Amino acid sequence: MRRVKNIISRRQVMTHPRPRISYAFMVILLATALVVLSIPKVAEALELYEQRKNFKLSASAIHQFDTNLDKGGDFSVNRYLFRLGWNKKISETFHAGVSVHYDLHDYSFSETADFRHLKTFKNLQSLGLGTRIMYTIDEDWRLVVIPSIEFSGESGADLGDSLIYGGIVSAGYRVSPNLMLGAGVGIFSRLEEVSYFPMVVIDWNITEQLRLSNPFHGGPTGPAGLELSYALDQSWEIAFGGAYRSLRFRLNDEGIASNSIFQEKAVPVWGRITSRFGSQVKVDLNAGAFLSGKLKIENQDGHEISEDQYDAAPFIALTVSLTF
Repeated sequence: MRRVKNIISRRQVMTHPRPRISYAFMVILLATALVVLSIPKVAEALELYEQRKNFKLSASAIHQFDTNLDKGGDFSVNRYLFRLGWNKKISETFHAGVSVHYDLHDYSFSETADFRHLKTFKNLQSLGLGTRIMYTIDEDWRLVVIPSIEFSGESGADLGDSLIYGGIVSAGYRVSPNLMLGAGVGIFSRLEEVSYFPMVVIDWNITEQLRLSNPFHGGPTGPAGLELSYALDQSWEIAFGGAYRSLRFRLNDEGIASNSIFQEKAVPVWGRITSRFGSQVKVDLNAGAFLSGKLKIENQDGHEISEDQYDAAPFIALTVSLTF
């Protein structure tokens, strides 16, 4: 039986050559560069719609460089993230928002990696819908509820077995005009497991230029993280931050580990430089590393099949955001 598996693995390696930085990633970087060159004119035109800024659209391309696995071999990842959100002030005390996202994670394992022998990964992706409801209790207190649901799986995975759903509840208190503090908890059903995490809410304008805040909305992949940013002027900003992230995907019925679950956990830390073009166009360039990284495959019932850790994984990321 082991000999048969080895033969299958060799055939998968021969028929699926391992790419390095994908052509798609290079095309996105080139297209983004061309967009950036035209941003000043776009931003000038968008200023005409200053009073209608209820939507935010963003696209990110992330390359995680080759990283050694403890059990041998290495891997890299290209990630493409797309976000569209709508937020509206309904009344003096009530805000509501809706967001959709699509993420594509393209993993590439070397021929000597154990994970490559278990599964040839194809298009790990997530497509999700979430809402954000904020209620201002009084001048100092606010309550936020963020439920969400998403498909998280490999291309061809069963839809019903690939759903992740749950939500976050948080409360914040305005300690002073420059400081909001709070806490929350997230609970999610994530492919044969129930996960929960605490979350710190902070928005602290330490000075006119220096700010400590949460860079993300918390969700199924983890809490909101922390970031310290410094505004050089109205157009440029630098920042340093960190977060915790956990991704889970249902795999399809092909290969040895059919209908199983693939998980990646890591602590990303980064530096960021941001350029704003008017009030509606923003470009972020991030560079950093994924620390304490771990990969795992579980069977269809959530029991571990294989686990491996990886060294610090450097990454670069480019994000273009448009508010309108």
